[in-house]
Order: sequence, then C-alpha cells, then structure tokens
Amino acid sequence: MKWNKIIGTLILLFNLRLIWMEAKVFYQFHYSDLRFFNKSPDWMLFSFIFIGILGTIVGAKVFSDQWSIKKGLLLGALLIAIAFLIGQLAQL
Repeated sequence: MKWNKIIGTLILLFNLRLIWMEAKVFYQFHYSDLRFFNKSPDWMLFSFIFIGILGTIVGAKVFSDQWSIKKGLLLGALLIAIAFLIGQLAQL
C-alpha cells in the first residue's frame, strides 16, 4: 500500500513535469520574442501534452490503489515509448 503511494507520486510528478515543459515550449514558440533555430511542430507538442495527461491519470490510479504498480509502470513505459517514437517521427 505504501509503495503504491510512492510510485504513484513519482509517475504523477514525471508526467506533470512533461506537461509543464511542453506547455512552456508552446508558449515560448507563439507568445514570446525568442527566436529558435529549430522549432517543433505544434501537433508534436500537443501529443506530448496529451501523453502527459494520460500518464497523470495512470499515476493517479496507481496512487489510489485502483491499479497495481506493475500495471502502472508498464503503461507509463508504454507512454514514454510512444512519446519517443513521436519525437523521432517528427524529425523525418
């Protein structure tokens, strides 16, 4: 029971950080005077935010003991793998 809280909190923090970073990059791309050498497409930023939201839901379910740690970590790893693939496909 205690491990579910710890692992669930770590999953939540990781995904909230992902959402924060991608939302910050989107804001900087569109609403600041910064100039970027290379810009990521908006669809990629939104898909990362969506993956972060799904990961936050996974972390909340692990935290509240609705899902096991194993199921939460497997789904979290799957979401990270999907995010990695999206990032690689955007570079093509």
